[in-house]
Amino acid sequence: MGVDDFLVYLNIIRRRLWLIILLCVATIGGILFLSATADPVYRASVRLQVVASEPQEVALFSSFKAGATTTELAAAQTDFIRAVQSGVVAWQTIAELNLGIGAYDLLNSLSITTEGPFITVQVEANDPAVAESLATQQVENALVYYRTTRARPSTVTREFIGEQLRQEEEALSTAKSALLQFKLSHNLDSLEREITAFQDLIRNLLNQRDQAALSATVADARGAQYQAEIDAALAKADEAAAKEYTATADHYKGVARSLGISVVNEGANAAGRRVEVAELNRLIGERGAELSSLLSLSTEYDQLEKAVWQADGNYNFLWSKNNEAVLKEDQAMNVGFMQIVEPARRPDAPAASKMKLMLPVGAAASILGGIILAFVLEFVQSLGKALREQRAASRR
Repeated sequence: MGVDDFLVYLNIIRRRLWLIILLCVATIGGILFLSATADPVYRASVRLQVVASEPQEVALFSSFKAGATTTELAAAQTDFIRAVQSGVVAWQTIAELNLGIGAYDLLNSLSITTEGPFITVQVEANDPAVAESLATQQVENALVYYRTTRARPSTVTREFIGEQLRQEEEALSTAKSALLQFKLSHNLDSLEREITAFQDLIRNLLNQRDQAALSATVADARGAQYQAEIDAALAKADEAAAKEYTATADHYKGVARSLGISVVNEGANAAGRRVEVAELNRLIGERGAELSSLLSLSTEYDQLEKAVWQADGNYNFLWSKNNEAVLKEDQAMNVGFMQIVEPARRPDAPAASKMKLMLPVGAAASILGGIILAFVLEFVQSLGKALREQRAASRR
């Protein structure tokens, strides 16, 4: 662009300067009028902090890592901002506060800023009480919405584990009933203890039998010894009688009679012991048969007891995981990643007017618009003049 062109443009602006000044004055006047007649604007804000939290998913077969990474914190911040700007949350706030506005109007009055782990939610309204209520209620509803969303994995897991827990509870009850019925039908409490008791009883009976058999053998030996002593005493008595030693013969005969009583006693003792051995053998046979009967129940009893043990183990495992899921769900619903560090308070005065910012911007925009309009008018005027000259030349 040459100097001549610049002078032409400058001349156009000079001729239309009144238009530019008029448009600038009208714009500034309009801004001043709107600022003077506009309702005061009150701002209330809530400040939140993103904090570390345990993961919400329940680890069924592995432990989880504690803490939260920067990525997780940033994701939590983004998710919460999305919840604050949700139309569902906005309509809920409007319904709870009974406001006569739409969700778009409410969301349009919101502004959200972030600073590191902090989030500030600011609300503008024409009434300080409404500004405070809007900020408080919108953030609270957003927290509930956000926490419910975050708790959903734990909720789904808790519901699944709860259903499995009910099934395992029924299985455990069925297994215990089957084991109890088995015990009642066979009149026993613990098969293992019953078998041990019978084994101990049989061992005691065997020991008693061996003792009785030994006593019978000892009694037979003593009886034989006494009989030998009787024979020797009678021989001596006969020898004394042959020599006509009457007193001596009577002595040996008395000894023989005494020993005969001992022989009878030992024989009776041996016979009693043999009867005892026979009775013990009968008892051992009966107890052995009963032990064999109990041993034949071992397979069925072990299966029933194993079923109870497995059902009880599954139930306890699911019970602990159900408690963990409930705690995780409660944690997400009540704590989560978000904590309010500065609740909203009612503003004491209207927010500072934006007129100081709007005036220079409006003035600059009006001047630029006036210059553009001046060139448009100049172009239209030049075009009209050219058309008129062309018509006049055609008439001549």
